[in-house]
Amino acid sequence: MENWKDIENYKGIYQVSDKGQVRTIPGKTTVRMFNGRKIVRHWKGRTLKQKTDKGGYKRVTCGNLVLVSSFWFIG
Repeated sequence: MENWKDIENYKGIYQVSDKGQVRTIPGKTTVRMFNGRKIVRHWKGRTLKQKTDKGGYKRVTCGNLVLVSSFWFIG
């Protein structure tokens, strides 16, 4: 069974597992403005797709309105 923990600076948005997977937390809600209207989106939890960079390392990119980070997985 995978154990999940919140990612620092992204608590309540993203979690990382002890097997190296990253997911969005089920029930995450985001709000944005579109043509003067507030759009509220309720997200389903899902595992983020990892990409391989030129050095062969796996990475995912996480973001919110304040901070965007890339995380590399070494293993």
